[in-house]
Amino acid sequence: MTEWNNQLTEYQDQPNAESTQHLLKYFARTLSDRVTAIFPKALGVKYVTAPALRRQVWNAVLAITDEIQDTSHFRNNLLTKSNRQLLQDAYSTVPNGYKLALSKAGPYAQSREFYGYLHQHLTQYPQDYRHLNGFTHLDESLIDILHALPTPLNSFRYARNFSSRRNVHRFTDTWILLNHSEHENPKIWEDAAKQFDHGCSAQRIIQNKFNQARFPAPVLTHPHLRHIATVGDLRGAAKRFKNCLTDYSNCALRGDLQFYEYLCDENPCIVSIKNDGPYGYVQCNIAGLENSEPDFIAEVSIRHILTEQGVIERHRMERLVKYAGQIRPYKPSNSPLICHTDEDDIGLEELMPDENDLPF
Repeated sequence: MTEWNNQLTEYQDQPNAESTQHLLKYFARTLSDRVTAIFPKALGVKYVTAPALRRQVWNAVLAITDEIQDTSHFRNNLLTKSNRQLLQDAYSTVPNGYKLALSKAGPYAQSREFYGYLHQHLTQYPQDYRHLNGFTHLDESLIDILHALPTPLNSFRYARNFSSRRNVHRFTDTWILLNHSEHENPKIWEDAAKQFDHGCSAQRIIQNKFNQARFPAPVLTHPHLRHIATVGDLRGAAKRFKNCLTDYSNCALRGDLQFYEYLCDENPCIVSIKNDGPYGYVQCNIAGLENSEPDFIAEVSIRHILTEQGVIERHRMERLVKYAGQIRPYKPSNSPLICHTDEDDIGLEELMPDENDLPF
C-alpha cells in the first residue's frame, strides 16, 4: 500500500506534459494557443483540473487579453484572485448575470467573440440577465442568434424561439414583407415581441400575420355570394368545406383566382372564377361539401348570377387562340359520298381536360 501511494504521489507531482497539453487543447479549443502560453507543458494540469466556471472565467479574461508582459505574474493572478476580481481587472465592469452566463457555458472554451459580445450585451441591457435562468446551456450559436435579432427582440427572452441565425433571418425577412415595412421600423418588432410574450412561436406569428393578407378586390357583388377576402378566410372555408382550398392561397393572392361562398343553407358551395387578364374573369369550379357535386338547381342559379355580372362560362383567351390555330379554309371533299359537318370535327379542344375544373 505504501509503495502504491508513493507511486501515485510521484505521478501527481510530475504529470505527463504531452498528455496534459493534449487534454488542455481539448478543453480550450479555439483559445488553446493563449491558454497554452499561460499553462505550458505540465502546468496545463492546473487548467484541465480547474472547475468549469473557473476555466470559463480564465477563458473570458484571455479572450480580450492581447499582450502579456509577465506570464508568470499573470498566471499567478489567474490562480489566486477571485473570479469577480479577475473579470473586473479585465473588463473594468462585471454586469449582472455575466458570471451566471459563464457558469452555463459548459466545460469547453467558446470563441473570443462569445465572451466579448456576452459582456457587451449584458452591459447594454442590464435587466436581460433575468431571462438567463431559462437556459441550461449557453454557446456561440445562441449568441449569434441574439446578435442577429433586431431591437427589441435582441433579448435572451426571445432568442430561445430560434434554433439558428439562419432561422432568425428567415423570420425577419418574412416579417418585413408581411408588414410592407422597412427593417428599421420599430413598431413591427414591438408587435412581434407582444405575440412572443403571449406564448406564440415564430411559426405561429408568421402564420397569424399571413392569415390577415388580403386578396385583390372582388369583381362580383351579390347578396348570395360572399367574397373570401383573406388567407385566413380561405383556410376557414377549407376547414368548413373539408377540401384543399388552402393550396390555392398563392393563386388568390396573385389574383389568378377569386373564391366566393354561395350563401345557401341547403346547398352551400364554393364558387371560383379565373382571371383572364385584360379579357375579364371566366367561370371556374363550383363544389359543395368535401368537393361534392353541387345541387343542379343551385349550380344553375350560381352560373346565372355569374353570367349576369359579366363572368361567363368559356375557356380563357390563351386556349381560344390555340383552338383558332385549327381553323382552315374551306376545301371541297374529293369524295361526294363523304359529308363533313361541325359535329364530325371534334377538334383538339374536345380532347383536352377542362382547365376550369379545380380539384379543391
